[in-house]
Amino acid sequence: MPGMFKKALGWLVSGSEVFSKLIVLLNTSSRAKYAQASLTEIVTIMTGRIVSEASITISLLGRNLDAYGIVTDPEFLAALQAAIATFVNAIQQGQTEGTD
Repeated sequence: MPGMFKKALGWLVSGSEVFSKLIVLLNTSSRAKYAQASLTEIVTIMTGRIVSEASITISLLGRNLDAYGIVTDPEFLAALQAAIATFVNAIQQGQTEGTD
């Protein structure tokens, strides 16, 4: 994990930005599974709540796509839409919990 990213996480841990928030991790390389696992552990320790069903890996390695190419690729688009829908559902369920 890059040092600047670790530093940013260090700043967040002292505030309320991550505390008990729902978080999705999007990984763009199937080779980064250890980094993903490490980040999952760090965010969990910071009391962030990973929505694992919405956390996906889309392998961009060797695809040479820009942002437009990623969101218009049918495979990536379907995966991203499903992840976003799952995340929105998790947020909505979280908002209705405890409002009885």
